[in-house]
Amino acid sequence: MLRNPGFALFADYTIVGAYLPGWQYSPWDKQFEGIDIFADDQPLGVELRATVSLDFQVSPVLSFSQAVKLSLPGMTMTLTEFYANYIFLNRAFVKVGKYDYGWGISPNFQYTNLIARVPAGQAAPGDLYIARINVPISIGGFEAIGFTRNGYINTDAPELNEYAYGGKFNFAHRYIDANIGTAYFKRMPLRTFLSLKSTLFSSTEVYGEALLAVEHEPVWGEPRFSFSLGFFNDFFKSKLRINAEWFYNGEFEVKVLQLDNPLEDKKVVIPYVPGHNLALNIDFKPGGLAGLRAGVKFLYAFDDGSGQIMPGITLEPARHLRIYLAAPLVVGRRSGMDYSYFKTNSDKNNRPFSIIFAVSLNGSYEFARY
Repeated sequence: MLRNPGFALFADYTIVGAYLPGWQYSPWDKQFEGIDIFADDQPLGVELRATVSLDFQVSPVLSFSQAVKLSLPGMTMTLTEFYANYIFLNRAFVKVGKYDYGWGISPNFQYTNLIARVPAGQAAPGDLYIARINVPISIGGFEAIGFTRNGYINTDAPELNEYAYGGKFNFAHRYIDANIGTAYFKRMPLRTFLSLKSTLFSSTEVYGEALLAVEHEPVWGEPRFSFSLGFFNDFFKSKLRINAEWFYNGEFEVKVLQLDNPLEDKKVVIPYVPGHNLALNIDFKPGGLAGLRAGVKFLYAFDDGSGQIMPGITLEPARHLRIYLAAPLVVGRRSGMDYSYFKTNSDKNNRPFSIIFAVSLNGSYEFARY
């Protein structure tokens, strides 16, 4: 839908205080984002954060958006987004600039998100710069992308091998939603994925994904396969949601850049444990009772014999006020594998248990004039 020229202002404000001994990890509540003070060993702290976004509709086919984040303590100011949207001849939709974007449908193992994959030996790649073109076709569409990260670029004049390229085709039938895509980057294996999603019995959403990875530098290697199958189901008029997923990781070194710790609001490199993995998420919102929400996330790797149990409770006793309590726990055995749930928790002392308590005040404001 085309809009008239104009602009909009969006502002989000948050004050968060938290106590995080041991793990610096938020198991399942994505509302708690942005505590940079907990990047070290400080277990108790407060952060003030504001994000101001501007959207300018220059013409019916061209718009620009930008967002700036400010936080205290630290006095940091970060340009989090800056991009343009352009509609070409009402046939192709272009979005280019600095912004977050990803592929895949799994909420647990984002191994098909080829845009967020990390090369071997890369510790912490930076912000994403991406150009993508979407062309609707009948009941689906095609998407072409080119992207890089500032962690990949080592010179002022990046060479072609520092950019990645890919494409994805979508088929959206009333009974099934399918995506097939691929991405090429010289420093990573050539990967192609397929994802399928459908709704059964009006309340059960099932999904499946598969990935083929082949090394191509310096020579072509043997193909490796990964695949997963999961479902969502709502009970008691959507008050209880259960998600379960089984994932087989056929690659030995799988790293994905994702938001592992919302309490820090930082993307980190997540390694997935090889072999068979299980994920279970339970989210319960009974209504009333000061906005009570309870949930638990469970991850387990069968080949490694280790797992994580992460229960959490959220209360909203008053408007703009949220209280959060969680107790993540590592279970199973300590193994010698490079990737293990014992080794990938975010406590540098590798302690298996932690308690997290946080309180936030947050609000937002929007003004639009089109």
